[in-house]
Amino acid sequence: MSMAVETQLVDFNALEQDPSVERRGALMKQVVSLFALTADRCSDDLLHIYDSVLLRLADMVEQEAKRFASEKLADLQNAPRDFVCALAEDDYVVAEPVLKHSPVLTDDDLIRVADSKSPSHATFIAQRTSLSEHVTDAVAHRGDDQTRRELAANPGARFGDVAARLLSAQLSRDESLQRTLAEREDMPKHLLAELIRHATHEVRAQLVEKGRFSELNKIEDAARVAEERLGFDFLFDGCDFDQAERQVTSFMVHGQLDELHLVDAMKDNDLALAISILCRLCDLERSTIMTWVSKKQMEPLVVSARAAEFADSTIQQFLSVGPLATWLSNDVRNIAMLRFETLKVETAQRIVSYWNTDG
Repeated sequence: MSMAVETQLVDFNALEQDPSVERRGALMKQVVSLFALTADRCSDDLLHIYDSVLLRLADMVEQEAKRFASEKLADLQNAPRDFVCALAEDDYVVAEPVLKHSPVLTDDDLIRVADSKSPSHATFIAQRTSLSEHVTDAVAHRGDDQTRRELAANPGARFGDVAARLLSAQLSRDESLQRTLAEREDMPKHLLAELIRHATHEVRAQLVEKGRFSELNKIEDAARVAEERLGFDFLFDGCDFDQAERQVTSFMVHGQLDELHLVDAMKDNDLALAISILCRLCDLERSTIMTWVSKKQMEPLVVSARAAEFADSTIQQFLSVGPLATWLSNDVRNIAMLRFETLKVETAQRIVSYWNTDG
């Protein structure tokens, strides 16, 4: 049955004997036009036949006919799937309409095309009405500067981590991208921070002229978020906390863990071990101390250390161990030490007790 219908659509035996490229191209256009007229009434079986016929024809025609097919099928909800996928992976001139518009293409299809084809293919995908984070990441990675500008200009593109990172890297050398991103309301905070950091005077003026005071009000918060993220990378990238925890466990097995172990860790400039010991001695989570340090929030750290009755010299050493020596300014250290030296142990213990009770 399907072979009979296929033969009625196109007589491939006769077509193979006809060397005319124009004749083959005209046949493809006729088949595509017929499908477009009847698409909403096609059964699944008939759709499969159209798919098979068009795939065979695609191997027999030139780009102009395939471009016609791509334009005709781009907006159809039930276009022949395999044929549309073949068009999407064809030369970029053929692929453009379906990559920009076809609802038949899934996220997996789009990612496959972005990963395997040219930056031009990625740029066309970047102009679709809606893009998931996974697709946006693939497109940003495979595309070029223009591709990422298209993503930035597309309100339906959701930025994944990869896309945001690549856009951040491009901002310093691309004022056009800065201007485009300045129009968006939905930027991740760390990307907004990079925009503010690299924005030209004209782009800052653009924010004011457009009445985008929300972006301007976010500058301080965005810069802080970027600093915290950089702080985590700078401070803890080389820390081996697994090894540090094994050492702490060994100390506890062989005797009482105490402040002297913390002092020894700091003498060795071992931030991971120092933090791990501090956690046990002050009954704190490691992530809590890491957050305090990366955000330069010395008050809770100072209170916890005083409550544990550490010596002044111990906390002073901790504030300069490893990368903290350059991460914390002298002013931050001096203020922290002044607070530590003037805080009574009993007061610190009451504060810690309140924290624990409060939740």
